[in-house]
Amino acid sequence: MITHYLDDINDALSSYEWIHFIETIRCDLEETDLKRILFYRFRVHLSDGGQLEIVERLVESKEDGEFSSTKYSFHWQDHAGTIIKRWDNAPHFSGLDGFPHHIHIGTEDHVVSGRPINGLQILDEINQEFFHANKKNKK
Repeated sequence: MITHYLDDINDALSSYEWIHFIETIRCDLEETDLKRILFYRFRVHLSDGGQLEIVERLVESKEDGEFSSTKYSFHWQDHAGTIIKRWDNAPHFSGLDGFPHHIHIGTEDHVVSGRPINGLQILDEINQEFFHANKKNKK
Protein backbone atom coordinates (compact mmCIF):
# COMPACT_ATOMS: atom_id res chain seq x y z
CA MET A 1 0.00 0.00 0.00
CA ILE A 2 1.41 3.40 -0.92
CA THR A 3 0.74 4.86 2.51
CA HIS A 4 3.02 2.17 3.97
CA TYR A 5 5.61 3.06 1.33
CA LEU A 6 5.45 6.71 2.44
CA ASP A 7 5.89 5.56 6.05
CA ASP A 8 8.96 3.59 4.94
CA ILE A 9 10.38 6.70 3.22
CA ASN A 10 9.85 8.78 6.36
CA ASP A 11 11.39 6.06 8.56
CA ALA A 12 14.43 5.87 6.28
CA LEU A 13 14.84 9.65 6.24
CA SER A 14 14.80 9.77 10.03
CA SER A 15 17.33 6.95 10.38
CA TYR A 16 20.31 8.29 8.42
CA GLU A 17 23.01 10.26 10.25
CA TRP A 18 23.95 12.16 7.08
CA ILE A 19 20.57 13.91 7.02
CA HIS A 20 20.57 17.29 8.76
CA PHE A 21 16.87 18.17 8.32
CA ILE A 22 13.95 17.60 5.95
CA GLU A 23 11.47 20.02 4.39
CA THR A 24 8.17 18.64 3.16
CA ILE A 25 7.38 20.69 0.07
CA ARG A 26 4.34 18.65 -0.94
CA CYS A 27 2.66 15.44 0.12
CA ASP A 28 -0.74 14.66 -1.43
CA LEU A 29 -2.83 11.51 -1.62
CA GLU A 30 -5.69 11.49 -4.13
CA GLU A 31 -8.22 8.74 -4.70
CA THR A 32 -10.43 7.80 -7.62
CA ASP A 33 -12.74 4.83 -7.95
CA LEU A 34 -9.91 2.70 -9.33
CA LYS A 35 -6.66 4.02 -7.88
CA ARG A 36 -4.78 5.98 -5.25
CA ILE A 37 -2.19 8.51 -6.34
CA LEU A 38 0.57 9.67 -4.00
CA PHE A 39 2.72 12.65 -4.91
CA TYR A 40 5.43 13.81 -2.55
CA ARG A 41 8.35 16.20 -2.68
CA PHE A 42 10.95 16.47 0.06
CA ARG A 43 13.99 18.72 0.23
CA VAL A 44 16.59 16.95 2.33
CA HIS A 45 19.45 19.03 3.74
CA LEU A 46 22.54 16.89 4.23
CA SER A 47 25.13 17.03 6.99
CA ASP A 48 27.88 17.89 4.47
CA GLY A 49 25.94 20.96 3.27
CA GLY A 50 24.60 19.21 0.19
CA GLN A 51 20.98 18.76 -0.69
CA LEU A 52 18.75 15.99 -2.01
CA GLU A 53 15.46 16.78 -3.70
CA ILE A 54 13.15 13.76 -3.76
CA VAL A 55 10.09 13.92 -6.02
CA GLU A 56 7.95 10.88 -6.70
CA ARG A 57 4.48 10.08 -8.00
CA LEU A 58 3.12 6.63 -7.29
CA VAL A 59 -0.09 5.03 -8.50
CA GLU A 60 -1.75 2.15 -6.66
CA SER A 61 -4.49 -0.04 -8.11
CA LYS A 62 -7.40 -0.41 -5.69
CA GLU A 63 -8.21 -3.72 -7.35
CA ASP A 64 -5.00 -5.57 -6.48
CA GLY A 65 -3.02 -3.15 -4.29
CA GLU A 66 -0.06 -3.14 -6.69
CA PHE A 67 1.69 0.19 -7.06
CA SER A 68 4.45 1.68 -9.14
CA SER A 69 6.44 4.87 -9.39
CA THR A 70 5.16 6.61 -12.51
CA LYS A 71 7.18 9.82 -12.24
CA TYR A 72 10.34 10.55 -10.29
CA SER A 73 13.29 12.86 -9.95
CA PHE A 74 15.97 12.42 -7.32
CA HIS A 75 18.41 15.33 -7.50
CA TRP A 76 21.56 15.18 -5.34
CA GLN A 77 23.88 18.18 -5.23
CA ASP A 78 26.87 19.27 -3.19
CA HIS A 79 27.15 22.30 -0.88
CA ALA A 80 28.01 24.58 -3.84
CA GLY A 81 24.92 23.52 -5.80
CA THR A 82 26.87 21.35 -8.24
CA ILE A 83 24.99 18.27 -9.36
CA ILE A 84 26.38 14.99 -8.06
CA LYS A 85 23.68 12.80 -9.62
CA ARG A 86 20.10 13.12 -10.72
CA TRP A 87 18.00 10.08 -11.46
CA ASP A 88 14.80 10.77 -13.38
CA ASN A 89 12.36 9.40 -15.91
CA ALA A 90 11.49 12.56 -17.85
CA PRO A 91 10.85 11.42 -21.43
CA HIS A 92 13.92 12.84 -23.11
CA PHE A 93 17.15 11.07 -24.16
CA SER A 94 15.13 8.52 -26.13
CA GLY A 95 18.33 7.09 -27.63
CA LEU A 96 19.51 5.67 -24.31
CA ASP A 97 18.93 2.08 -23.27
CA GLY A 98 16.41 1.99 -20.47
CA PHE A 99 14.49 5.00 -21.84
CA PRO A 100 12.96 6.97 -20.16
CA HIS A 101 15.08 6.13 -17.08
CA HIS A 102 18.41 7.98 -17.01
CA ILE A 103 21.02 9.50 -14.68
CA HIS A 104 22.76 12.86 -14.91
CA ILE A 105 26.25 12.55 -13.41
CA GLY A 106 28.30 15.60 -12.46
CA THR A 107 26.60 17.89 -14.99
CA GLU A 108 23.27 18.25 -16.77
CA ASP A 109 24.93 17.16 -20.01
CA HIS A 110 26.60 13.94 -18.84
CA VAL A 111 23.71 11.47 -19.05
CA VAL A 112 23.82 7.68 -18.85
CA SER A 113 21.16 5.02 -19.10
CA GLY A 114 19.23 4.31 -15.92
CA ARG A 115 16.74 1.77 -14.65
CA PRO A 116 13.42 2.06 -12.83
CA ILE A 117 14.17 3.18 -9.29
CA ASN A 118 12.24 4.48 -6.30
CA GLY A 119 12.86 6.74 -3.33
CA LEU A 120 13.82 3.94 -0.93
CA GLN A 121 16.39 2.60 -3.38
CA ILE A 122 17.85 6.09 -3.87
CA LEU A 123 18.18 6.65 -0.13
CA ASP A 124 19.93 3.29 0.21
CA GLU A 125 22.30 4.10 -2.66
CA ILE A 126 23.20 7.51 -1.23
CA ASN A 127 23.64 5.95 2.21
CA GLN A 128 26.13 3.49 0.70
CA GLU A 129 28.06 6.36 -0.90
CA PHE A 130 28.18 8.28 2.40
CA PHE A 131 29.26 5.10 4.21
CA HIS A 132 32.10 4.47 1.74
CA ALA A 133 33.18 8.13 1.77
CA ASN A 134 33.31 8.15 5.58
CA LYS A 135 35.20 4.86 5.61
CA LYS A 136 37.84 6.33 3.25
CA ASN A 137 38.13 9.51 5.34
CA LYS A 138 38.81 7.50 8.52
CA LYS A 139 41.78 5.66 7.00
